[in-house]
Amino acid sequence: MSLFRGLSRVNVARATRSFNTSNAPQDEGIIRGLNKVLLIGKIASDPVQATSKNGLQRAHYDLVTYSQRKYPSFHNIVCLQPLQVQVVMEKFKRGLLVYVEGKLYTRQVVDERSERRVVSQILQDNFQILVPEQASEERPATNTEIPATGSSTTTESATTTEDNTTR
Repeated sequence: MSLFRGLSRVNVARATRSFNTSNAPQDEGIIRGLNKVLLIGKIASDPVQATSKNGLQRAHYDLVTYSQRKYPSFHNIVCLQPLQVQVVMEKFKRGLLVYVEGKLYTRQVVDERSERRVVSQILQDNFQILVPEQASEERPATNTEIPATGSSTTTESATTTEDNTTR
C-alpha cells in the first residue's frame, strides 16, 4: 500500500522533492519547527502501562473528541515521562474529561500481514484533569442530607445561639 496512492508519477516526484530540507531558507525557523497539539476530550479507554525494550515505562490510552457535527475522533496518546506515567495510571479512568498538550508523532509500522501502515500518536507533554475527582458517594444526593461527621457540631452551635437569645 503506497502513501501516494492515486497520484501520478510527476506529482509523487514533486511531493517527495518538497520534503527535501537541504536547500530550505534559514529564516523559516519557528514556522517549520512548530509541532503542538492541544486536545480537550474524554478518555475512551483505561490507560495501559508497558515497558519499552530499553526499560523505560510508558502509558498509553485513547482520547475521544467530537467535531461540531458530533462525530467522534479517537486519538492515541502516549505518555513517556516517568512522573506522569504514575499519575496517569492512578487517576485516569474511562470517561474522565481531560486537557492534553503534546506533539504529533507519525511513523510507519509493518503489521502481522506484512502491510505497512501509518500510525499517528500524540506524545503527551502536559495534562490537566478538568472534572474534579470527587466520588458521587462523597457528595450528598440532595441539599437536605447532612454528613454524619458534621451533624453534632451543627446541633451544638444551634443550641448555644438559642441559649444566648433567651438570656
